[in-house]
Order: sequence, then structure tokens, then C-alpha cells
Amino acid sequence: MADTWRKAPLQTIARLHTVAATGAVASDRLGRPRDAAGVSERLATLAEVVSQTTVAGVVVSAVVHAELMTVRPFGSFDDIVARAAARVVLVQTGVDPDAIAVPEMGLIELGGGAYRQALQGYETGRPADLGHWVTFHAAAVQRGATFARSLC
Repeated sequence: MADTWRKAPLQTIARLHTVAATGAVASDRLGRPRDAAGVSERLATLAEVVSQTTVAGVVVSAVVHAELMTVRPFGSFDDIVARAAARVVLVQTGVDPDAIAVPEMGLIELGGGAYRQALQGYETGRPADLGHWVTFHAAAVQRGATFARSLC
């Protein structure tokens, strides 16, 4: 299963957009990135990094989430695609193999303002801000796992 994500990250992201946007976006735009400058290049770089990295799954998930949120490759439903893709990474890299964690609950607990601020920091590209985003994302995943465990 992990090989699917690593071998075809762009196809996975496109499928997620298709599922999220069906019925709300013209069929010829489903799963197709915008033609805006830099979008294709950033997606290609993301795919290359994801397919070749040996970094911990929670870090890869953080990068996937932030890249999709800041690049906004489809111009619609990008937030849903970003969170879904991040969850796919968590599952397929073994961080949450049973897909029971609810990272979105962690994001809610940490606060929407803090979430937006952490993403804006990521977008600066400064090492400290990138590190803050990864730490923020990891905290959301941890809180989401704690929430899921409380339900069990």
C-alpha cells in the first residue's frame, strides 16, 4: 500500500480532488491543477521529494499538507485535498496504519488562528518557520490520535 503513494503521489492527489470536487467543479477540471505560474513545478518537486524520501511519515505528511495548502493547486477544495493527502501519508507510511487518528480534531484543538499562522510561517520558507509547522502538524496528529483513543 505504501508503494502506491510513493510511486504515484500526483495521481493520488488528483484522485482526492476528483472525489472532493465531483458535482461542484466542471468535470474537465476535476483532478487537474491550475495553469498558474509555478503550480506544476511545485507539484513535481513535491512528488519527487515524496517518492524519494526516507524521512519520518509525520514529517512527510506535514510537508504534503502545507504544500497543498499554500500552493492551492486546484483552486477549489484544496483544503480538503491537503488534509486528505496528509492522512493518506500517515496511513501509508505506518504512522497511523489503521486510519483511526483524527488529526482534524487536533487542528481544531490547537485553534484555527494558530493553524493559519503556522501555514503562513511555512510559506516563508524560513527554517524556524518550517520547523514550527512540522511541530504544529505533529502536535495535531498526536492530539488526533489521543482523541481517537478516547473514543475507543
